[in-house]
Amino acid sequence: MEKQKLLELTAPCSLLCYTCTAYKDGPVGECARKLYSYLDGFGEMRGQFLSGEGRKTWMAQFVEFCSTLQHIGGVCPGCRMEAGPGCIQGCPVPGCISEKGVDFCGECPEFPCQKAGDFFTAQNPRIAAAWEAGSRRIAEIGAEAYFEEKKGCSKETLGRFAEKCAEELRFEDLAHLAPFLPRETLNGLVDRCAEDVSAEGLIVLAPFLSKETLGRFAEKCAEALHFEDLPALAPFLPRETLGGLVEHYAGSIPMEHLLGLAPFLSKETLCRMVTRGAQEKTPEDVTEE
Repeated sequence: MEKQKLLELTAPCSLLCYTCTAYKDGPVGECARKLYSYLDGFGEMRGQFLSGEGRKTWMAQFVEFCSTLQHIGGVCPGCRMEAGPGCIQGCPVPGCISEKGVDFCGECPEFPCQKAGDFFTAQNPRIAAAWEAGSRRIAEIGAEAYFEEKKGCSKETLGRFAEKCAEELRFEDLAHLAPFLPRETLNGLVDRCAEDVSAEGLIVLAPFLSKETLGRFAEKCAEALHFEDLPALAPFLPRETLGGLVEHYAGSIPMEHLLGLAPFLSKETLCRMVTRGAQEKTPEDVTEE
């Protein structure tokens, strides 16, 4: 890895900008922005099929979830890319490493210094412990090996503990974990929660599941899904599953919605549905057009 890229992704205190929820160019922010864009308009559309307190509760939860995604998306370029004090207001580390002529605290002959130690301890003892442990690891194996070690273990570590806690997890919890779990782990957790899988939750998880797992549960939830839900699922479903769901809703598919699904349908399914739609038009429909 080029040194400049390594420095952009790893803060001088040893914390990883790369996996930070505030870092705009990291995988967490990227997944959050993608999911937020996929859900554009879904809340209003889904709300049309709910009423009363159920609608009010669902809309409030959906708005809160989308707000969280926007926050996770982040705009921070990393503390090395700004002239400011870093990710924690008043952090002395960016200025200090510049004065010492090093890239990381762990490379400084004065590490661990009281100045940084006292600052992080005042913020949170866990941050102080992470700073010291990470900086010592950089001194031991080098910054590039440290980055690969931390980057590579993050999803695996979360996946391991998620599997350990699987009996306590609910299907609703998976939406919060999905962007950070290995796909195989998420697939297994969804299978464990099979009885609680909901159409709404399946749509949220769609970008993170394997096509096979998503397709299996989409078929299971076919009666709960509405045709208006299909555009959010279409890019992630096996083509055969999507074709079957479209056939399931054949009598209620507006032509403009069908055309929106066209890139994801087989030619045979699309031709069959277009032909069926044309045959179902009445003379009055044609006159109005």
